Amino acid sequence: MVVTALESGGKGAEAGIRTGDIIKGINRREILDVNDYDRAMEKLKDGDDVSVLIKTANPRFLVLKLVK
Repeated sequence: MVVTALESGGKGAEAGIRTGDIIKGINRREILDVNDYDRAMEKLKDGDDVSVLIKTANPRFLVLKLVK
């Protein structure tokens, strides 16, 4: 799933996620489209640690603290 927008000052932006990045996984669940993303996010609650696999020119793995 391609990131098309970020909340200014949000956790994703603070962690270095940028528009154009591709989210490949959340908490070891493969993300192929927005439906996969929505399902993964629905299972999370405030304060959860979230692992995010991001594909860019230099693939990286991020762990974020979720704040809904």
